[in-house]
Amino acid sequence: MVADPRPSLTVINRGLISIDYRDRSHLPFEDRRAIVEAIVERITIGGEEIELALAALPPFPKMTAFGQRTPRGSWISCHVTLRGQKSRLGFPANPRTLGDHLRRVRLDRGLWQKQVAKAIGCSKASLTNREKGRAEPALRFLPAILAFLGYDPRPEPVRLGGSIGAAREAAGVSEAALARRLDLGTLSAWERDDVRRSYPRIRRVFERWLASVGAKCAGYGIANSAAGTCQERR
Repeated sequence: MVADPRPSLTVINRGLISIDYRDRSHLPFEDRRAIVEAIVERITIGGEEIELALAALPPFPKMTAFGQRTPRGSWISCHVTLRGQKSRLGFPANPRTLGDHLRRVRLDRGLWQKQVAKAIGCSKASLTNREKGRAEPALRFLPAILAFLGYDPRPEPVRLGGSIGAAREAAGVSEAALARRLDLGTLSAWERDDVRRSYPRIRRVFERWLASVGAKCAGYGIANSAAGTCQERR
């Protein structure tokens, strides 16, 4: 299989263009810059996107009948506009952990770490460790974290036990404390959905408590996060 000799253009931060010309990787920087200046007619940098207007493409090496490249090609005149998202340094586009979600929302809102730490009630060092995945937040901080995010990044529970556990953690309450509040012996078996008998009375107690804390209205998933402008601040 013969490799595609065409160059690929990549838009990177601050309006720079990276050209991967493949078989021209030995070109010095000034020659590569000259290629960019020759083919780009206009660069428009917006808040979230970069727009490139191309006037021509560089010469592509021609292919011989035996699949070998000749050293010469022809310039192709064109007027094409390319649009792409600006890269966002340090921005977790696909957050997986609670720390990723914290960093994503913080950067979207253009906030300093010390501002978010104050809102959550922890130290700046603790927030840094959470954003970098070095530590999980203590249960008592989870209500403030979810309030700051404006949504719950955890998977939406589908069974009663999962709903009980998720709502309890979102409230920052331990199993023992909730059991005392509801006047029950234990919650572990219910949260694991490992109850051998249905116990309709106890089920109704949990359902009333879930309704009182608004568990069914919880905004699960990243789709509930409002995206804004990323402003990295150090």
